[in-house]
Amino acid sequence: GVNFDSRFNESSHFGYRVGLAYTFTDIGEFMNCVGDYVRGVNMPLEVNCLMGKREKRSRFEVGLGVNVGLYENKTEKFSDFLEDNPTMIEKSTKFGYFVFLNVGYRYQRPQGLLFRVGLSPKVDFGGECGLCNYAGIFSFVTYLSFGYSF
Repeated sequence: GVNFDSRFNESSHFGYRVGLAYTFTDIGEFMNCVGDYVRGVNMPLEVNCLMGKREKRSRFEVGLGVNVGLYENKTEKFSDFLEDNPTMIEKSTKFGYFVFLNVGYRYQRPQGLLFRVGLSPKVDFGGECGLCNYAGIFSFVTYLSFGYSF
């Protein structure tokens, strides 16, 4: 994905991030949904805060956001618990979203290299707009990001 991250004003610790990404994943690994595969175009929207002195390059970041997108979901149904091959595959395309929190480390020069690494807990509420077929799916994923400050 590609993201734009900015402060609300030059002296603020608070800012926002908006992006555009393509996802192709076994959602069973991504959101703890067994037998589900997802791909689609999505947009992360986040409000964040950088903690620490502004003139320092290393800072702690915390963000809260929502990831919205148009996803194709494929669910494999098994007729026998011990069977390796799916007996039926259901496909659907739908608008979906999940809520996330970012907690991590950011190294950012005034101009030049930007590096982020951290942990991102996610919650999928299920239902009509959830990525999973189950409500209340909670998972942790790590993130690693490289960019350029200007």
